[in-house]
Amino acid sequence: MQTSLANRILFAIIMALFTTSLVTGVVLVVNLGFQPGFFRIWGLSFLLAYIIVVPFILIVGPLVQRLVDVIIISVGRQSLP
Repeated sequence: MQTSLANRILFAIIMALFTTSLVTGVVLVVNLGFQPGFFRIWGLSFLLAYIIVVPFILIVGPLVQRLVDVIIISVGRQSLP
């Protein structure tokens, strides 16, 4: 099934929002702990990562989907009698 460009863009925006906020938050807590200015640092880190991750998902997402399709088809063939 083909996914429309609008769907791919919306998926990338939402996926990046969740993953970038989680990863930047966890990494900052582990490396810096909660300190004064934590949320300012987190916000700046999030913005930088977000502008990198959205295009990355748009570029790599279709490649990952094809890889998953190949793996699923391959596994399906192996499970046939």
